[in-house]
Amino acid sequence: MDTRAAQRIDELQRELDELRAQIDRGAAVRPPGDRGSDTPADEPAVPATAEVATEPTGSRRGLLRLAAGAAAGGAAAVVVTSSGRVAANDGDSVEVGAVTDQGNTGRTTTVVRYVNADPPRVGVFPQVSDANVLLVRDQAPVFLLNPNGAAYPAAVAGYANSVLDNGLYGLCRTGNHGVVAHGADDSIGLLARGDRANAKLYLAGDPAPDRNDAHEAGELIADDDGDLWYCTADGSPGTWVKLNQPPGSFVPIDPVRVFDSRQAAYPESGVLGPNESKTISVADGRDLAGDITSPDAVPEGATAVAFNVTVTGTTGPNFVSVVPGDAPGYTTSTINWSGPDQSLANGSVVKLDDMRQVRIFGGDQTGSTHVVFDITGYYV
Repeated sequence: MDTRAAQRIDELQRELDELRAQIDRGAAVRPPGDRGSDTPADEPAVPATAEVATEPTGSRRGLLRLAAGAAAGGAAAVVVTSSGRVAANDGDSVEVGAVTDQGNTGRTTTVVRYVNADPPRVGVFPQVSDANVLLVRDQAPVFLLNPNGAAYPAAVAGYANSVLDNGLYGLCRTGNHGVVAHGADDSIGLLARGDRANAKLYLAGDPAPDRNDAHEAGELIADDDGDLWYCTADGSPGTWVKLNQPPGSFVPIDPVRVFDSRQAAYPESGVLGPNESKTISVADGRDLAGDITSPDAVPEGATAVAFNVTVTGTTGPNFVSVVPGDAPGYTTSTINWSGPDQSLANGSVVKLDDMRQVRIFGGDQTGSTHVVFDITGYYV
């Protein structure tokens, strides 16, 4: 006999000895002469350990007979609780630590059991333990030597083995959360695993940008069309990015102003002179006063923007070059003018740096200018 088999037989011996002791304790609390409500008065009561007594429990044959009986009966040899019953009737409360068989047992059996083994006990296979704190399941697996039937240790475990559609279902009508998963310190908040798919989102509702209800940054929505949206900023409906767009896709938006050097409220305001530069953020849309009105109009993850740049109030000939925010210099021009008091505009596309910024350089000629920068869309 190999070492693992010997260890398993020793473990089964301990479990059976424990079950027999618990049954004996249950029989000990019964008053002398009490045969139980189901035993006729003229028929001798069968000892609770009758099968155990027919063969030495240390023998392999006796051990396997008892293990098979536990597997076939599920909770046939269960712990007798302090109340003296081993199962709750339909509608009765469940005593933690007991086993309850409810409903039509031809369809389903629900088991609620408190287990707090330390260290966790090993089930049928060495890699399987039964240290769930609270276990709820429908019908047990077909082959189950361990009546706890816990394949994955957890504080609360729900197993849908044969009858029910869902192992765990959370419903909330208060505007909060149906299911909350929080991992403290370095833990993971939610782990999703399945043989067919890791997770599935229910498809429902209009595309997120077309809605008008309130949302918070961090929300996910899978709409009726099967598109997946991520909220990057709070609002009604908030600012959304469609996640299932192919890389490099262009996302048009309602035009927003992100910079106006004429307005003191804008960062980097003031005239752009020859050989000067300004680094500006294109993340947020602003009004004429410089207040943010469209937060995250260009969301995180955007790689480039389509823009219009306007020069106005020029003092002499020169040009402006628009480059990524982390560029050290320029080699091209984006818009040119030839003299003073001119107002001109041009549209183009520019790559963003990691901070969603662009840099505007004034050329090496004599003229200065004010600069206005508007965004018409972005690339992901």
